[in-house]
Amino acid sequence: GCGVSHVRPDPVAAWLPGSRPRTGQQGNCPGQQAQSCLQYNLSPLSYRLAPPVAAGDGARPGARAGCVRPCRGARVSGLDGRGHLLAWGGAGGHGPGGGGSVGGQPGCKPVSGVEIPANILAVPAHDERDMEFAVQYGLPIVTVVSDTGELVDSGPFSGMRAEEAKKAIVSYVNGRPKVNYHLRDWIFSRQRYWGEPIPLVYCDACAKKTGQGWIAVPDKDLPVKLPAVKDFKPRADGESPLASAVSWTKTKCPVCKGPARRETDVMPNWAGSSWYFLRYIDPKNKKTFADLKKLKYWMNVDWYNGGMEHVTLHLLYSRFWNQFLYDLKLVPTSEPYAKRTAHGMILGEGGVKMSKSRGNVINPDTVVKAYGADTLRMYEMFMGPFDQAIAWDPKSIEGVYRFLNRVWLIGQGDTISKTAKNDELLRLTEKTLKKVDEDIEKMAFNTAISAMMVLSSEMAKAEKIPEKSWAKFLIMLAPFAPHITEELWQMRFGKKRFVSIHIQKWPTWDPKLVTDANAKVVVQVNGKTRAVLTIPAGSTQQDAERAAREEAIIRRYLDNQQVKKIIFVKDRLLNFVVG
Repeated sequence: GCGVSHVRPDPVAAWLPGSRPRTGQQGNCPGQQAQSCLQYNLSPLSYRLAPPVAAGDGARPGARAGCVRPCRGARVSGLDGRGHLLAWGGAGGHGPGGGGSVGGQPGCKPVSGVEIPANILAVPAHDERDMEFAVQYGLPIVTVVSDTGELVDSGPFSGMRAEEAKKAIVSYVNGRPKVNYHLRDWIFSRQRYWGEPIPLVYCDACAKKTGQGWIAVPDKDLPVKLPAVKDFKPRADGESPLASAVSWTKTKCPVCKGPARRETDVMPNWAGSSWYFLRYIDPKNKKTFADLKKLKYWMNVDWYNGGMEHVTLHLLYSRFWNQFLYDLKLVPTSEPYAKRTAHGMILGEGGVKMSKSRGNVINPDTVVKAYGADTLRMYEMFMGPFDQAIAWDPKSIEGVYRFLNRVWLIGQGDTISKTAKNDELLRLTEKTLKKVDEDIEKMAFNTAISAMMVLSSEMAKAEKIPEKSWAKFLIMLAPFAPHITEELWQMRFGKKRFVSIHIQKWPTWDPKLVTDANAKVVVQVNGKTRAVLTIPAGSTQQDAERAAREEAIIRRYLDNQQVKKIIFVKDRLLNFVVG
């Protein structure tokens, strides 16, 4: 069912005969990301989630009963002054606490057809106030999701997992998810010099004659180029600096050939940034902005990364720009980006946004002078998840600094050897490489660095380090700390001739070495941990049982007990259920 039990209609698209539900508002039905309502046999099912007080002053949230619709023959009495539905078929008022009552004309569950009392209220799914409301008014409390996440008492959807059921229910009622883009108006002109000139001229004569003074510059005269000026500052009267370039502003009207003046405002910087990736593909083309064959070869952009502020600004505008060009058949793809990620913001100490007025801006030059560029670079990646806002912590940067110092000391020492044998270190190196490899792809730089810190600690404790382990370690560390790794690489591998670490082939990890030879298996009796066994990885249940029964402490709990069931998870768990 929905997360809305008693629902509030949209003020415009109410449940009235012949009305059509609006789309594009936030909904809370299964599978709905930004869809306001669903329909079932042309009857609206649910509308957008309303505030806790949805209908009438003091109204209480409704009990959860799933998506509802008017039963056959029900009539809608109308809306109140705020667009709230008054009642179905004459049921009283605004619901509990607002002068009405539970009951009256019932609503129907669209799938099962079960009639339920209906009032126009809304509440998020699984809100504890659902039960309070139901108990107060004697409404049945029906469990629809089990503790294990499966639907129960839900008709044809019973037994489905919640995520699977969401899609099935949406499909059943012919619902469709809809995305609402927050593309808002944005002023397109700037009173400055640097920017694309707006290709318009104003003609006084045409304005008097036709009422249309602004005229587009003909295609043959495009592009309009910026003039050379001496003063780039805006004029005292607020006009653009281009207004002072009289010889440039004065021109002829393309229509009447009389005197006209150019538009002196320029386009904002996001105008060019909305399509620069298209021009990069064919920058010297003088006939069109880019050759269509080249665009077909290179587009889409494989990966777009930017801050969250880009989502509703540059990202949407560049997408709009691209789709406009696609409609004109000037670009081959409707979507400009194949993949998009957004990085979080580094906040000042205490989690406050950095600003000059607060005086909490971190000067990178100061950090580099104290700790070095590699430390700053690595700390920014180590602070936390890539896509989350993280507060700057001067204490935490010390940890990264110590890590790089430890790596430097290992490289300066004499423990690295071509002939050294250290199977445990080789195995850990392969595991670390696999972890770093996968984490880089996921932009999980902080956990990749953490894994390398563990490896460096083991290297620092080792009597001998195999040279191939050291080489792989430096290469995987190089993208994170390019300067120190270059120096350490040359010290070890560049004595005869300089070959940069940054052009080395990225190493591959050995599948045989990333799997532990032994596994630690937790042994439980009736769910309580009694021992931890170290047995060969991949051992069968029979082997694990045999090893467990050889342990005196396990035998003590199993003696004179009947084993009713054994739960086994390979390489992880062995649980004896006795009684």
